[in-house]
Amino acid sequence: IRAGYECFGLGAYENIQPHAMDARRFLRVSPRKYDFIFADAYNGVRYIPAHLTTREFFEEAKEKLTGRGVLMMNIISGLTGDRAELFQSVHATVSAVFENVEVFSTSPRNFVVPHNILLLAGNRDLAPFYRVEAGALSLELQGLARSRVDPSVYRSEKGRILTDDRNPIEYIVAKELRKGEGG
Repeated sequence: IRAGYECFGLGAYENIQPHAMDARRFLRVSPRKYDFIFADAYNGVRYIPAHLTTREFFEEAKEKLTGRGVLMMNIISGLTGDRAELFQSVHATVSAVFENVEVFSTSPRNFVVPHNILLLAGNRDLAPFYRVEAGALSLELQGLARSRVDPSVYRSEKGRILTDDRNPIEYIVAKELRKGEGG
């Protein structure tokens, strides 16, 4: 939390109240509902807490969102190709819980290599986050809007739905890492 204040300007956002606690446990004990939940509790590409990638986790997050609330999640994966199984599985899982899911890529020219991919999910119209109309979006949202990936790029690829009882996330990540090493 201190690093957030010192390095990332966390103090500039008076409505953000950071908590040092496991995200899933925090959602369970918090009595509040939120407009925005951001899931990025990962240690690079090598480790993703399995319990934060399951249908049950996303259902808990959905219950904690207001009617206009959205969940945003960052993962590092390929978007297409043989290093995209992580994205495909997380996308399938999020899509099983939320009515609308949009995908944004930090590597718009090469979807095959692992890179940061943002998933935006909600049970509301998500178009205001990516439809740029003259001056309608802040500069930050304009940047996000330009990085949106059309669903036709990844729609044909299917992933497995991850659950608390069946979640091979470590195996998926290990396979993707091995492919990156040429093996």
